[in-house]
Amino acid sequence: MVRFYGTIHLLCLLVRNSIDVIGVLFRLFFSYFLGRIINFMETESAEIKLIEFKKFRHATLYWIQSHPHVALIVANVSYIPIENFKDAFLAMEPLVTEKKITKLIFDKTQMRVFHQPSMEWYFVEWKERMADLGLVNHVKILPEDYIFSQSVKIGRGLIDNKYPKARFHQLSIQYASTVEEAILL
Repeated sequence: MVRFYGTIHLLCLLVRNSIDVIGVLFRLFFSYFLGRIINFMETESAEIKLIEFKKFRHATLYWIQSHPHVALIVANVSYIPIENFKDAFLAMEPLVTEKKITKLIFDKTQMRVFHQPSMEWYFVEWKERMADLGLVNHVKILPEDYIFSQSVKIGRGLIDNKYPKARFHQLSIQYASTVEEAILL
């Protein structure tokens, strides 16, 4: 009988120690992979290498060398007149063609004034032209300005209703908070 209880006690110790070992292994495994994920995310954001393609008074165009199929347009002012807006976006065509850009990030964080005719041209004419060149993914970074964001939303709704069969409906159009987040989308 003593042998039986001794065996059970030994088995209980083994099970308890096995659970402890499994717990330790799980913690090591989890911390290792969590560390790798965090390191990957830090590496991704730390390695963004921007190459200035063209600078305008109202906007700057970049090629993201660390992500070669991605380009970035940064609005430098609170309002871009339509002709300057068109000039900046039309200047992207050689970059889109040469680097085979498939994603464009448009950073509007400096903007405070929304201009509907510019947005309509951008959606209906420019995006269609760029889609023919392979640029089919668009990511916008909006300012933290409720009125501007609502203006964009309303303006987009008007364009959607006015052009229900336009090609831009087939494109990927997303929103992000940062360039790093936009690259990962």
